[in-house]
Amino acid sequence: AAMPQSAQIRAEIASLHARQNRSEDAIREATAALAIDDQNVEANWVLGTIYATLLEARREDGRSVTTPAGTPSPADAIRHLERARAGRPFDNGLHLTLGRLYLARQEWAKATEVLFFVVERDAGALDAQYLLAQAYDGAGERPRAVAQLEELLAAEPRFFRALLDLADLYVRQRRWSDAADA
Repeated sequence: AAMPQSAQIRAEIASLHARQNRSEDAIREATAALAIDDQNVEANWVLGTIYATLLEARREDGRSVTTPAGTPSPADAIRHLERARAGRPFDNGLHLTLGRLYLARQEWAKATEVLFFVVERDAGALDAQYLLAQAYDGAGERPRAVAQLEELLAAEPRFFRALLDLADLYVRQRRWSDAADA
């Protein structure tokens, strides 16, 4: 109330609402923060994260996705997360979400760049390694995809999805006995 023109205060309120699963309130406050400062990291992170979550729910179970501002698109989620990325360089969740969105849009180079950033910093980030392999495969870099999955499976041999994908890549490379082993 004392500082109605503070984008950061509105963004922090949006973040608080988001942590309490009050999406509509979070979207309203983040949108208000961005009306004051469209580059506000926290507000962009809140909107990008909520939009990505809503889009994922729609993809998984076909639920209708609407917000007070309308129906978010993958481009909306990406735009907000890209703006937030510079101010949250060590937020692996943001980078993984952005990587998933890029993969869904078949933006292989962008997915590779953002996911490699996570894997390079945290070799134990198995989900990032798995997604990076998908990005390499989508970009037509099959040997790199295979190498990434092999590295992941060396660390976690029971990563079922990675085993299936590796078997598929081996088949496409006509490495029949490796495919059978996988």
